[in-house]
Amino acid sequence: MADQQLVDMVPAIGAKINDSIRHSKGESTIVGWGQFLQKSEHEHQIGLYGTCAALLVRAVIDPKADCPNGVIEFLKSRKERTKDYNQNSRLAYLVWSLSFSVYGPLTAIRDEWLNELVNRQQQDGGWGDTQRIGEEVVTSRPEVTAFCVFAMVAANSNQSVAIKNAVSFLNRFILSRVTPTEQVDPFVIAAVLAGSTDRKLVPLRVIETALSMICREHMTSSDVRIFFFDYFDKDDDDITTKRDFFCVPEFFAHCSISCSRILADTYSLAAQFTVQRARSRLKEALERELEDGTVTPPTSSHVATVDQGFAAVSAKLLQAFPPQMEGFVRLISKLVASIKRPSLVKALLSLLLAGLLGVLAQNPTLISDQLKDMQSPYMKAANSFIADRAASLQIVGIVVGLLLGQSLVINVLSYLRSIPRKIFGRAA
Repeated sequence: MADQQLVDMVPAIGAKINDSIRHSKGESTIVGWGQFLQKSEHEHQIGLYGTCAALLVRAVIDPKADCPNGVIEFLKSRKERTKDYNQNSRLAYLVWSLSFSVYGPLTAIRDEWLNELVNRQQQDGGWGDTQRIGEEVVTSRPEVTAFCVFAMVAANSNQSVAIKNAVSFLNRFILSRVTPTEQVDPFVIAAVLAGSTDRKLVPLRVIETALSMICREHMTSSDVRIFFFDYFDKDDDDITTKRDFFCVPEFFAHCSISCSRILADTYSLAAQFTVQRARSRLKEALERELEDGTVTPPTSSHVATVDQGFAAVSAKLLQAFPPQMEGFVRLISKLVASIKRPSLVKALLSLLLAGLLGVLAQNPTLISDQLKDMQSPYMKAANSFIADRAASLQIVGIVVGLLLGQSLVINVLSYLRSIPRKIFGRAA
């Protein structure tokens, strides 16, 4: 399937988004979307999170798309009244989701939220879970900072200093790990690559970790990554700490990494092949996800609005990243997968053992000749055992060699018959 065809599948999501718009139960002029697309089960549920996710899908399809009457009013009315605005990760998502639109009223709201987000950046370059209230202490977290980097980059803002400081914070975190992949989230790696403009400024550890992550087989799964956050909530004069969670499909982070311009500028041929193979696998996985018109995690029975937004952007990323030798990469990947088949492993082991026993059958004293100069009592006993039974061992070697030779022929034929099915999807 061509990349443009993949993007052409996104309007099917948009059609379901448009069908799930709803009115507020108490205020009929307030219009928006909810956390899930199933309108019958959540008829009046409207929120910032779901509304911005729906607007994101509409903007990916048509950046100039306007808003249904009542949506702008809803976005303005919910400012500073919800946990979505209090939590830095969710505020970053709101900014990011509106950054794909060029519709004036939406870009004005985005810029206002973006300025608020930047003002919450801490001195170390990172962001904590929540905005600071009074003297409460907020500790910077790499996952939250990663979402903020995505938001600033997507908005194409003039916040280059804020982005640079945030990337420096994330690089320090990554370099503090003992091994390249220890406790480093794919979203953190993706944010560093997205926020960096010069390949030379990206630490080698980041490149190595990115390539290691996209090599993993499970990267094409539609599993959801759940982030837990604590945020401050002020009720009159009382400040309380509450906990919430933020769900993001993992394939978005992997798409961001494999479609990174920084990795595209890596000169290693092996690295280029790894990136292209990852991109090809992700594309196939996303095609399967979009066949039914929506993306639904295997652990959920509900169609989350936010997942549709991430799927739409992932399809756009795969289209924007130019394919290089995609057909060749797919063929080589299937060949590599066929080499891993058990029948070939058995054939090679049979060949190795048959050859070894054949040599010993021709020269049964070969091992004893190597052991005779060793002074260990165990080695002397082994040497004596082999020397006394040379003729018997020769016969055993010939018999076992013949049996393994027969096994070798069977395994090789089995492997050869499996190659066409593995590569071309049919039997020989």
